[in-house]
Amino acid sequence: GVMSRVSIEQTIPLLHHQVSYTNFKVDYRKYIRLTQRANWAFHILSKVSKGSDRREFPLGGRRLFSISEEGSLRGYELGEFWGNYILLANAELRIPLIDEIKFAMPVSIRNIRSVIFADLGSAWDKGERLTTRHNSTDEKKETDLKCSYGVGLRILLGFLPLRIDYAWNTDFVATSHNTNFSIGYDF
Repeated sequence: GVMSRVSIEQTIPLLHHQVSYTNFKVDYRKYIRLTQRANWAFHILSKVSKGSDRREFPLGGRRLFSISEEGSLRGYELGEFWGNYILLANAELRIPLIDEIKFAMPVSIRNIRSVIFADLGSAWDKGERLTTRHNSTDEKKETDLKCSYGVGLRILLGFLPLRIDYAWNTDFVATSHNTNFSIGYDF
């Protein structure tokens, strides 16, 4: 299936508070069934903030507890990148492993799933350019496109959706790795 959402958030000056910004958000998701139980999931997110008091958006990993399903740039720290503009693309191959493990107590572990993923994203401010070049001699600050790829597990423990991701991140020059544990649903 497909899900898409476009939103606009506009401040309205009230009383003596003259905060002025407009936020635009485009969120697109596509799911392709490969077999009865495995699928591809694709996600593209773009956010822009304009105005004299424009907002900065975070880009990076997920919080430990997250109710947001916007996706993340796995392999990086939460809020590692900030900008008035963000662009994020995620792709996941979702493969079921075990449906349920029952215990003697009324507790079970359900929906154990594996994921293979790739993420691509960047955050930048007004006046900066989005580029994939690592070093630049331009006076204008350039923002590198960041990428991560890896594997993960999804486990439903009672009512808690657990996510464990092992990601390699790269700026197309150097690579490092990071393990991320979070509670919350995927995009």
